[in-house]
Amino acid sequence: MVTMTPDSNFADRWPELFGTLDDQQRAEVLRELAASGREGGPTREEVENLTDRARGAIDDHEYGRRARPSADGQNGGLRQLPPEGMSGVEGASHLWTG
Repeated sequence: MVTMTPDSNFADRWPELFGTLDDQQRAEVLRELAASGREGGPTREEVENLTDRARGAIDDHEYGRRARPSADGQNGGLRQLPPEGMSGVEGASHLWTG
């Protein structure tokens, strides 16, 4: 389980991913990351996918495509689209399988 400490502030770790988000989008992404419970925390790629989705750069279909495991199985553990009817990052916390 990820313990939120000052050094696990994802926005500080990858400021370039959060720079274009408004306050609400940023808060939603950070809330999802904090709730993910993935041991070791999310990868930069996972954070980028969430921030891209939050700001509307990608849709649910593209988010799901990016989340599928790569051929070598190294894709950070993201496995599926959020539940039907959920948009933005509100349904993403179930994606980390740790």
